[in-house]
Amino acid sequence: MIMHKPISQIIAENQLFTQRGAIFMAHLDAFHRIVRNARSEQEERKVVAEMPRGVRINGVMSNEEVRRFFSFLYKETSSNGKPFITKEVFDTVFKKGLTIPDEPLQKKYSFNCSLGSPRNQIDYAIHLFMQKHHGGKKAPYLKFFGSYFIEYSDALVSPRKLEMLASNISGVKSPRCKIDFDKYLPIIFRDNS
Repeated sequence: MIMHKPISQIIAENQLFTQRGAIFMAHLDAFHRIVRNARSEQEERKVVAEMPRGVRINGVMSNEEVRRFFSFLYKETSSNGKPFITKEVFDTVFKKGLTIPDEPLQKKYSFNCSLGSPRNQIDYAIHLFMQKHHGGKKAPYLKFFGSYFIEYSDALVSPRKLEMLASNISGVKSPRCKIDFDKYLPIIFRDNS
């Protein structure tokens, strides 16, 4: 039967440690800790560097102008006299401007819409914003909103569903839409007619 003894017991029994040996082992242990910490910090930096940060939708408006434009979502009333979303939801969604997160929210928010206050108002706002922001195609904008809101989550399901959703963003304003979007645009983008 083989008995396993702890290393400290084997060393003590066999008198492997001399004073010089003990000092050497202490230095070796300290060196090992320094190397282990350095590797740990390198791995930590590597993980942080490789961590995806999201995809920013570039255009001509600053983050502050983007937030100002979409502030209608919590400033304007929708159905039941309540806004489309709360200020807290707005702050969460637009915290980094128009940046598509690498991981969409697990539990997405929902817009407060009804027949009297249809989602078409938001579709129109997205279309108007794309025109003014010069951000190119509809897909990134829909992926941004799909990452946060149930109503646009089809944009993340498949290219076909994204295409179908994009076809709804036509720039046709609903006759029920009473929102003056010009007041949310920067002055240089307002319609002067």
